[in-house]
Amino acid sequence: MEFETWELAELYLNEYAKQQEFSFRKKRRILDPTDSTITRCKTYECSHARTYEIQKVILEENRRDRDSEMIGCLWHINLSFPKSGNGVRINSIVGIHNHDMNPCITEIAPKFRKLTDKMLKKIKFWTIEGRLGIPTQYNLLVASFPNKVINKKDLSNAIQQFKKQAKPIKNDACQMLTELYLKKDDDPRWIIKPRFDHGERRLNSLFWMSPDQVNAYERYHDIVIIDTTSKTNQFDMILILIIVVDNNFRNIIVAAAILEDETEATFTWILQELKNSCDLAPTVLYSDADPTLISAIKTNYPETHHFHCIFHIDLNLKKNLKGKLRNQFELFRAKFLEMRNSLCHKTFKIKWNTLIDEFSACEQYLTRALYPCKSSWACYICYQSEFHSGNSKSLCLTDVVKEIQKIFDQQSKKAILNECKNEIPTRGIPSIMDEYFPELDKILREYLTPQILQKQHDQMVQSLCYDVELIEDWLPLLEVSILLMVDKKIISTCLK
Repeated sequence: MEFETWELAELYLNEYAKQQEFSFRKKRRILDPTDSTITRCKTYECSHARTYEIQKVILEENRRDRDSEMIGCLWHINLSFPKSGNGVRINSIVGIHNHDMNPCITEIAPKFRKLTDKMLKKIKFWTIEGRLGIPTQYNLLVASFPNKVINKKDLSNAIQQFKKQAKPIKNDACQMLTELYLKKDDDPRWIIKPRFDHGERRLNSLFWMSPDQVNAYERYHDIVIIDTTSKTNQFDMILILIIVVDNNFRNIIVAAAILEDETEATFTWILQELKNSCDLAPTVLYSDADPTLISAIKTNYPETHHFHCIFHIDLNLKKNLKGKLRNQFELFRAKFLEMRNSLCHKTFKIKWNTLIDEFSACEQYLTRALYPCKSSWACYICYQSEFHSGNSKSLCLTDVVKEIQKIFDQQSKKAILNECKNEIPTRGIPSIMDEYFPELDKILREYLTPQILQKQHDQMVQSLCYDVELIEDWLPLLEVSILLMVDKKIISTCLK
């Protein structure tokens, strides 16, 4: 047989060995004496060829008891690429084996299970650009290469190699600052506030806002969410996201910061930079119940109503009380949420005392950590992004900045699409609003966006299906401040 190239010859031998259920390896290669880039001869032998010989002279009792696959198999094949020929030619072959063939050779032999260059290219792209894990990449490879045996250990090794290649260089912080300041050179409205440790000559905090983010904060600063996320980069620095809620109930990242610690001084620095960048105080601010953050918010925004997200409170309940209550924790959690939803102070107090009596093991944590801030318990405010996934651990600092900007661009695009949709004139079929609330609906349509208007319509529809329940302690319900929007001015009234 003859082949045009050495690659085609070895490809044919690979398929032949798979069919015959054995593996082989290269034994010898002879180069052209005048041109070392040309191979003239190659010899391949069975992977069980030759016999094992001890390379080191050591005491027999110190040798490792280890088996060898080299059992003296005679199979081998000689190929040549003569000067006078047109391709690779088989000169001779000894087709005798001294062992049984292995039907699972394609799954066992490293030669056949080795990942191809095409597969490695895909793995590199999925690892660096997509940050996909082993299970997802394995499923994608199996679907892309159905005739190829893929070993998860080999896949894991390849992923780790590409992760090492993607690791940041030592001046990653310098590169991140350089890219941000280049953006500021193009548009001076960028806000970049680094914080350095002058003693150790290193960056320990960074705050930044793009011009579009500044505009979004100025427009939607009424409701602000502060979310801190750890382990979002290779340096384990803390990422803090400042988020607003727009008039379509969508979250928008308006500022970000990378921090070294979560001390009150650091949070105060972040909030002070936010005030200097946009001198507008939020009306309502949601965050977790971190004492240092609470103190910093109280200092910088004393007029802002600060609420603690019940989602983070729930996480802390699981962290601090699940081990103590064990099988009773779910019952405790259900009663805690029911107590939290009480409509008046008296009902809340009764359910609180009942909860303490029934679950006495939780009394110290509840009275010390939660009861003093009971008026600040809010609804579920949980912002989920790419940074809450385990895949963000491998990000370098420059990637964090790019990822935040990418998320903001996606959020802005959705907001623009919603505004365009809202401008399309529509006409609906007669509804409950037309029949029972025509005048009120007319006023709401004049001031509200379609998304918020739909929320109001849902409440108006539900009002016709309410069950009546007598509340004996109704006086505290009248002490609720109501905000009325009249001619774009907020007028606070209080029912007494």
